[in-house]
Amino acid sequence: MADFIFKISPNIMLGTYLSSRLGQYAKDYANRFMVIIDSALQKTDIEAKLRTTLEDSKIDFFVYKEVPANPDSSTLEKVLWLAREAKIKGVIAVGSDNTTNFGKAVAMFYYQKNDVYSYIDNTEFENDALPFICLSTNLHDKFLFSNRVLVVDARNRKTVLLKSKKPVCDLVVIDPDFNIKNGEHQKFLDSMNCLNLALETYVSQKANFFSDMLIEKAVSLLAAGLKAEDGLEDNQTSAELLSESGVLVSLAAASSGYGAVSALSTVMQGRFQIDSSFSTAILMSSFIEDCSKIKLDKIAKIAKMMNVSTEADSEEQAKTNLINYINDLLSKNNIPSKLKSLSVAMEQLASVAENAGNLDIIEGFHRSMNADDLFELVKQAY
Repeated sequence: MADFIFKISPNIMLGTYLSSRLGQYAKDYANRFMVIIDSALQKTDIEAKLRTTLEDSKIDFFVYKEVPANPDSSTLEKVLWLAREAKIKGVIAVGSDNTTNFGKAVAMFYYQKNDVYSYIDNTEFENDALPFICLSTNLHDKFLFSNRVLVVDARNRKTVLLKSKKPVCDLVVIDPDFNIKNGEHQKFLDSMNCLNLALETYVSQKANFFSDMLIEKAVSLLAAGLKAEDGLEDNQTSAELLSESGVLVSLAAASSGYGAVSALSTVMQGRFQIDSSFSTAILMSSFIEDCSKIKLDKIAKIAKMMNVSTEADSEEQAKTNLINYINDLLSKNNIPSKLKSLSVAMEQLASVAENAGNLDIIEGFHRSMNADDLFELVKQAY
């Protein structure tokens, strides 16, 4: 069994309408915040609600909502200048994982002595981060509980994952009501991304009894959440069940490892501005086929927990059922099944595989892989 050392550093709060009490929780960490809000949320009432709770708690803050869909190091430098001029004491990020990862980077870089590119080019962080609070509108956030800070290098569009001395996030507030505002299409994509991260974590070379326990519970919640689309399941709404699943999956990933699909989709988004949700959904079937060569038993177990296979099915049949289930859902939700539909040439994807192969999370993949292996996976899904 792999060595297992685990410590939960952020406080985690999950519940409907918890966001309305953000001010009460935030004042325990700082009294002056930069609030970074996903631009996609501008047509919702989320900003107004957050302003109300922060003002009621007498917290000084200013809102920044001009983060592009795919922020890079140049965006980070500009926002860091604003944050330092404002002499903030903490960061609150609200939105998808693009926005929360960006907020995490602002918090991490704020107290560092050198410019952003020094750390991208391998200088280690000297100082700790600002207090960082996350309100994610995604069902999961891959790197939320880890000590990795995601940055896209504006000079070459390469994705880098920088290591901090400890996890950056101090408080995670997850409100299922936020997920509802994403719409049904995005909720489906988030569910598929959650399932993919569960698969990656479950078959990781760094998987351990704790991560397996979290994943098994998370997948059962995910299956119930998808089943509850038209009503309640175990007296909980679909949004509540899916949110609980996402938290457990993200925690499990931080204590285990990430996989090839997460690496490839993250790099693809940074390089070509393709939403990682789409590329993740497309890559999943090829990933399952590759995993089944050495981890067929775990793939079959996921299929049974998702209720797409029975105990009477062979492991091979369970794997086939899971792939068919995913492909059927993609078709029903008008999601393409091949990467070529994303208007990226095969030659361009070679650079994606190379970048992904240089990320240190490759050590936690389901098997030993390099850039060539990743490119083969891409070709299968193309």
